Amino acid sequence: MRTDLPEIRELLDAARSYLAGSVGLTWLHGYIGQCEFSPAVQSDEVTRVAILEWRQVLDSAWNEWGINPNPLPEAEFRRWLREQLAAATDTP
Repeated sequence: MRTDLPEIRELLDAARSYLAGSVGLTWLHGYIGQCEFSPAVQSDEVTRVAILEWRQVLDSAWNEWGINPNPLPEAEFRRWLREQLAAATDTP
C-alpha cells in the first residue's frame, strides 16, 4: 500500500488514533471512505485492493446493521490493525 499518498497517511494516522482510544470505528470508517473515492488510490491497484480489505475487515468488526452473524471481535480487529500499521511501507 502506498503510504506516500496523503489519503493513506491520514488513514494510518486515524488507525493509530483508534488504537490509542481517542477515536471510534466511525472515524476510521470515514477515512476508509475517503480513500475509496480518491483518484490516486483508485489508480494504484495494490493500494486499491488494500483499501477494499480495510473496508471488509472494518465492516466485519463494526457490524453496524447486524448483518454479519459472526462479526470480528474487537480484539482481533485491533490485532489486524496493528499488523497493517507494522506492514505499511512506502511503495512509490
